[in-house]
Amino acid sequence: MTRTHSWLLLPLALGACGGPQNPPTSSFAVTFTAEADEGVPLEGVVVAANGSPVGTSDADGLVQTMIRGPEGTEIQISYECPEGYRPAEDAKVLRLHRFQSLDPSQQAGLHMRVNCVPEQRRAAFVIRTGRPDLPILLDGQEVARTNELGVAQIVREAAPGTAFRLKIDTTGNPRLRPQEPGMQFVLEDHDEVFAWDQSFQVERPRRRRRPRRRRQIIRRLN
Repeated sequence: MTRTHSWLLLPLALGACGGPQNPPTSSFAVTFTAEADEGVPLEGVVVAANGSPVGTSDADGLVQTMIRGPEGTEIQISYECPEGYRPAEDAKVLRLHRFQSLDPSQQAGLHMRVNCVPEQRRAAFVIRTGRPDLPILLDGQEVARTNELGVAQIVREAAPGTAFRLKIDTTGNPRLRPQEPGMQFVLEDHDEVFAWDQSFQVERPRRRRRPRRRRQIIRRLN
């Protein structure tokens, strides 16, 4: 894959005649790695150095550029995320410096990682009841029923921090205990699978007691 390299020349203040000399400028190779979650590259992230765009991440999440400036200069790095993502942090600081690579065949350079957090996360729910055809309610609305194995699965996308209130509807099975069990799950800032194992007991019908017959006492009269 061919990558285009952009250049950023940092402005230097010119000293007056006879004033202090400006420090020498050098070229620094910089690679930015854009990720959504750890290890997940993200395309379309626009990276800027001191407010000037230096490139947009490719399918591998990489932006490769050259920055010119005096060694030791600190540069403010900001970035814009594609639609559906938000920056995980404020502007970062990149310090220009040189170091020698341990592998002479590879060109040493500066590296920085930038993260864009998905605005929507995926929540998957697995409900095991051991009972078939039980309605599953999400925030009061039926969204699934348990299959012949007594298992139901639900997948939803929502913003981090969303609370999901699940309930197993037992109104059609009045002898099941407990009745109307419920659980609440809160989605964190990552995709998550929630498992809910709910067991039931069947209440036996009460036996009706038969009324005792009164014994008839016969007395003989002499």
